[in-house]
Amino acid sequence: MISVVLIGRNDGHGYNLSKRVANSMNNISLFMADSDEIVFVDWNTDDFTPSFIEAISDTLTQKTKEHLVVFRVRNSIHNKLRQSSSTPILEPIARNVGIRRAKNEWILSTNTDMLFNLYTKNFQQILKELDFGLYHLYRYEIPEYVWDKFDRNDPENTIMKIRAIGANGDLLRRINSKPYPKSKNYFPDGVGDFQLATKSLWYSVKGFPEDMLKGWHVDARLSAIMEIENSINSKILDNELVQGFHQNHLRIQTHFHSSKETNPIELVGKNYENSNDWGLADYEIESIRFPLESTFRMKKSELSNIATIEEVCNSITYKQALVDFFIQNEFDSLNRTTRMLVSSANCLEQKLLGSGKDFFTGTRRMQFVGAVSAQSNERIQVAVLDFGILDESLEANLVNFDFSAYLTTIQSNVEILARLQQNTRVICIRTNHWALRSIVREFCSSPLMNNYSLIFSGNIKKANDKFRYFKLFKVYLLLNLFVADLKNTEYFPKNFNHKFIKKTFFARIILKTYFLLPFVFRRVIRKFFIKFLDII
Repeated sequence: MISVVLIGRNDGHGYNLSKRVANSMNNISLFMADSDEIVFVDWNTDDFTPSFIEAISDTLTQKTKEHLVVFRVRNSIHNKLRQSSSTPILEPIARNVGIRRAKNEWILSTNTDMLFNLYTKNFQQILKELDFGLYHLYRYEIPEYVWDKFDRNDPENTIMKIRAIGANGDLLRRINSKPYPKSKNYFPDGVGDFQLATKSLWYSVKGFPEDMLKGWHVDARLSAIMEIENSINSKILDNELVQGFHQNHLRIQTHFHSSKETNPIELVGKNYENSNDWGLADYEIESIRFPLESTFRMKKSELSNIATIEEVCNSITYKQALVDFFIQNEFDSLNRTTRMLVSSANCLEQKLLGSGKDFFTGTRRMQFVGAVSAQSNERIQVAVLDFGILDESLEANLVNFDFSAYLTTIQSNVEILARLQQNTRVICIRTNHWALRSIVREFCSSPLMNNYSLIFSGNIKKANDKFRYFKLFKVYLLLNLFVADLKNTEYFPKNFNHKFIKKTFFARIILKTYFLLPFVFRRVIRKFFIKFLDII
């Protein structure tokens, strides 16, 4: 019967955001009947980060999860729509996304720092007493040191505490705004903390004004125009029905409190006309629903042999299960329509992307449109580059393994790195070898390598054309030194010969000198060579 619409993103908006939101959502769901829902619009969270609700899901009660649906609006949509606004959330559009997708007859737009005290069993009992119209609510303030001590997982106890606050009249201060132009009515201060209306009223004005992208006064303009367009007067709900408490969070300022960029207050009371596809009705927005609590089974296996750091960094092999486990961290938050390039000599696209499952629940998580070919000119959003060889491949087919194809893939991976656009996400597998690590860092900005996961992830950095030829020379040397190292390992057949990329005169001299040295001396020279590579 009621859909409660909330918006947010996975950031640090104000003091102790995660607890504020968990307090609020667990409180709201406490008063919901079976058909009610919480619609959360996650707006502009970084694509490689879980949505905010996924990130705090362990602090939400089971009842909250049962009533909850999340709609995730990606960075690309935000950047397309934001115009000159620097705000991380385009509030009117974000709220309209939720309103447009709400399923119930009554829709409440509120904020994720609100707590409610209902003197009835649930929202539905209140709604039965209300006529068609727009309803607001006074909000009362709770300081940080008070709500900070609430147990987010015990909403019943929180209700007892806010009722004690609500019973003390000295702590409850009501503040009204003055009437806006064309409206004889007044609204409570902070009107956006509670705007309850039937779906027909929301649709009559096509939601919040989507031309107000800079923060502030969006909610007041909505209420004023909803009154004017429908010739109604909004009402403020009585304290005997419901009270609203705002969890103050100004210990840490938010973007909206520190920015000078605001919508003009003069717009309140002025008509607006959203397009017919308001609320991104013409976009396919990802939705997330939370399953019931699940159990999982872990496959038992014997512990791997202990390896030294040197062995890890000089090896090129990896186990499929280990990479599957860690690479899921890179894929878990991606849009399922992500355009992905996969380059591997191990049929990685079929083995990993085609059968990727969530490690704990076993549910299918990776459902991408498909890999983009290495020759494609389409904009690639993520590139998965495999520089290793599966242990299983060598164990099963060491004699017939195609090392020529493997080295061709290595060369192709480097060429792809050189061709990708700035800020493209790159996920590299098994680049722990010192030469490969140096090559990847020429193109990508990233944290340190992880010798445990064997996964390297980063973004393509801006190319410096001034040093382009020095970089290519450096990368060429590293590639050949990598091959030279491999020829001294057990992986390569004794008589294997592979002509790598075209040699330059200077590189040939350096490489021939290097190859003439005994293997022990090569390892010593490498340490000095790495410092030289950092200079050019």
